[in-house]
Amino acid sequence: MEQAVTATWTELLACASAVTIIIVAVIGVFFNDLKRNHRIMQTQLDGMQFAINDLTASVAEMKASMSTLAGGINKGLNEIEKLRSDVDLMNGDVARIATFLSHLAATPPSFPSDLR
Repeated sequence: MEQAVTATWTELLACASAVTIIIVAVIGVFFNDLKRNHRIMQTQLDGMQFAINDLTASVAEMKASMSTLAGGINKGLNEIEKLRSDVDLMNGDVARIATFLSHLAATPPSFPSDLR
């Protein structure tokens, strides 16, 4: 009987050892997957951080160039306004010339040589 109890305990310990080894192996596989996933996520996070830094730099450059762009647009608008005033002056000059020519056309000749 004592041998049967000893054999039973030996079998139980062997089974417990086998189950423990299987559990440790399964947990090891899970931990390896977890480590691999962590490395992948860390790489993706590093890429994301790089992209965010790059985007931040691009936004800063755009923000810095906006004042230059706004200044250029204002300068262009001022030049267009100056051109518009120059065109208005030319229109006035053309109107004066047209008036002068119409007066000349309406004036009768005053010299005998103009009669020919």
